[in-house]
Amino acid sequence: MQYHDRKTKRMRCWAYLAVLAAGSVLLSGAATGRAEQAPGEAAPAEATEPVAPAELTPPEWEIGDSWVVETLTERVQGREATADPETTRLKWQFRVAKIEKVAGSDCYRVDIQCLAASRVRPRGSIWCDKQTLFLRQFQTQVAFQGRYRTIQESYACAKGATAPVVTFVNVLPLAMPAFPPEGAKAADSFTYTSQPLPAGAKDPGTVRFLHTSTQQVGPVGAKALEAIPPTYAKSLGTGPLTEVTLEDRRQSVRQLWQPGSPWPVYVENTRTKAWLVSTTRSE
Repeated sequence: MQYHDRKTKRMRCWAYLAVLAAGSVLLSGAATGRAEQAPGEAAPAEATEPVAPAELTPPEWEIGDSWVVETLTERVQGREATADPETTRLKWQFRVAKIEKVAGSDCYRVDIQCLAASRVRPRGSIWCDKQTLFLRQFQTQVAFQGRYRTIQESYACAKGATAPVVTFVNVLPLAMPAFPPEGAKAADSFTYTSQPLPAGAKDPGTVRFLHTSTQQVGPVGAKALEAIPPTYAKSLGTGPLTEVTLEDRRQSVRQLWQPGSPWPVYVENTRTKAWLVSTTRSE
């Protein structure tokens, strides 16, 4: 099996250019104390309250759970770019369909359907490891010469490890960060491989790509909150938010996660912005 760097993207592999993922979790915190004041010294500044480190809580999925995501995507510009690029607004429904074996691991299969009013609606699915939520496989439909063609991509990392993954599709931001086990030390970088085949499939003629990416986790600032439309911001309540940034050589993805939500409440990549519109828990 040959591993290739990103620079081999000119090699054989149809619409395949996999992405991502992951890296180190940067936790920010501060603690201050009050020292004794020596005679003649100026009084020290008041101590500030410690800043709690940001935590990335994995979502809890059950079969039958569903949620709706709204996306706003800039259309690809031609030779003449405009000051006000055209955008496409769509809604997508995610549904946790079942537990399936993928490359020997139990995985949640989450089915995705576009809710556009058109007669033909593209569909897709993601398979996430039941224990770690590592994205093991992705399948979608892309428009090609007036028809939808199904393509897929699978991902693998070292046994017992996890890694954040971003798929090659940017119209619907499908990225899963790394959710390290509780108490585990944050890694500085993550590596994983991708291939344009189902997970576990072996084909000597298939090019497999080696990925190294970074992941940053931190508290959400006021500027990040401005990205969420007021209509959706009201439903967030007062729960804490965590900002996650996934980067590789190709793109950067920013997510805002909230404990209790099945999906990030906000996602942004190079072309698309997405908001979590609604959630429905299984009975």
